[in-house]
Amino acid sequence: MEPVGDVLPETGVVKWFDCKKGFGFVVDQQGRDVFVHYRVIEGEGHRRLYDGERVAYLARETQAGLRAVKVRQIEPRPRKSRTIAEPGEEKR
Repeated sequence: MEPVGDVLPETGVVKWFDCKKGFGFVVDQQGRDVFVHYRVIEGEGHRRLYDGERVAYLARETQAGLRAVKVRQIEPRPRKSRTIAEPGEEKR
């Protein structure tokens, strides 16, 4: 991701994202919340982020706090592990 003006690329982890509301937050490497609106997520179709997903982003400081101006997913969302029972055992 290329710098835009005085904004440098950073990485973080999605804290939460509500696709119905179209926004959420990423936690940066210093532990600060960064606001993300769906319009700044790169991609086609339904743009959304998943909790725990790693992203690269560009952000600006605003009166309300940090706000992402561009977001790109860099790792697929974490998958929940499922316990598969052996034949004759019950799932845990």
